[in-house]
Amino acid sequence: MAEMTERMWKIAHALAADLALNRVSRNLVQQAAEYLRHNPQTTLDDYLLRLERLGDAFAGGKSGRLERKDLRRALGRVRWPGDMDKTLLTLGWIARLVDYYAQRPDETSRRSGLQFLKLRPGAKYEGVIRERRRDRVWVVLAPGQWGRALRKFGVEIGDRVSVVVRQVQSPVRFTVDIVEVVERGVPSRPHPAPSAAQPPTTRRPTESKEEVGEDRISQAAR
Repeated sequence: MAEMTERMWKIAHALAADLALNRVSRNLVQQAAEYLRHNPQTTLDDYLLRLERLGDAFAGGKSGRLERKDLRRALGRVRWPGDMDKTLLTLGWIARLVDYYAQRPDETSRRSGLQFLKLRPGAKYEGVIRERRRDRVWVVLAPGQWGRALRKFGVEIGDRVSVVVRQVQSPVRFTVDIVEVVERGVPSRPHPAPSAAQPPTTRRPTESKEEVGEDRISQAAR
């Protein structure tokens, strides 16, 4: 029976914090674990790629498509153990910890190991609309950095906009003004998903990317 090691705990905390900052539902993590449990011949990376390729055909529309993209980016930061039991155990703890970190944004930003933009009032950036609530929207400037803004120009989720930073409380709590729409979001067309009968394709990220991801997670956990 698999047990959590120190490295697995570091991964679980860092990736749960990453997902919480990017408002990725723990349900997506649980679904990934459930799929792998019933399809042990499939790797986690294969499943995440398959999920992302579904585009807007999957439930959740534009917001869901971007959420699934963030899930793959976050879980792709580390080299996963070859032992499926350890992978499933780690995913289970990530799912449990997401809600905990969602309630603690400042602690979460330290735990995530993400590299944040150094924001200052008056600075200009481009970002993507990720969430809308009535007359408010949230613009993502970088992973984990969602700025609140008043909705202008009829912007919708998926639109790329130019913004100016207004107020900064922390790297993950700030407000922006929308200056203009750079590009309207276009729904992605779903790609045909690989057949379950096909053998999984091995995709190895570059060594430098893996090492950077692991190093930042280790530093964040200290």
